[in-house]
Amino acid sequence: MASVQDANLAIVKKAYVALEQGHGWDRFLEDFADDCELYEAPSLPYGGVFSGKEMVKAGGAVVFSTFDDFKFKVLNYVAGDDLVVVHLMLTGRGRTTGKTFSMPLMEKWRLRDGKVVELRLFYFDSARVIDCFGA
Repeated sequence: MASVQDANLAIVKKAYVALEQGHGWDRFLEDFADDCELYEAPSLPYGGVFSGKEMVKAGGAVVFSTFDDFKFKVLNYVAGDDLVVVHLMLTGRGRTTGKTFSMPLMEKWRLRDGKVVELRLFYFDSARVIDCFGA
């Protein structure tokens, strides 16, 4: 029988597969709790707390629509208890500025009863994201 951390890791991996394969936000959010929260760095133009599935979906859509050639590559997963930490590499180009970026990102996923309740992003260089965004 799989442990809770194995089950949580599988849920997070499934969400990334949904994005990688272009299944869209509804599939990505399939295992999110109705009361989930997405935390983006407050310094970013789209920063803040997005509460509930629809707001998380809207927040994610803003990020993906702000940058052209926006890509992520998962480098590693670490799971323990109710947390999964994901180390990614992000690349993209600001839609209005044409400026590019490439940087690591860490995401902290917190799960409860098989549902994602929190997704918190930690950018390596949020100033570069702001510069590319054009804010």
